[in-house]
Amino acid sequence: MSNMSYSTRIKTIERLISEMERSDDVENVMKLHSEVEEHLKLCQDAIERAQGQLEERQADSLPTTG
Repeated sequence: MSNMSYSTRIKTIERLISEMERSDDVENVMKLHSEVEEHLKLCQDAIERAQGQLEERQADSLPTTG
């Protein structure tokens, strides 16, 4: 599950939420909810990694003084 692209993961989240909205089975909704939470966590991790890379690149591109 961790090798999905960010955009694929977002589409998966949207699909799972749609399934949750249509389901009358509480157990199924709970299972789908857990899946959504896991995907959201992995999306957040990807955002944090990208933010760290961006900050690193910005720091590397700053002119040095001295």
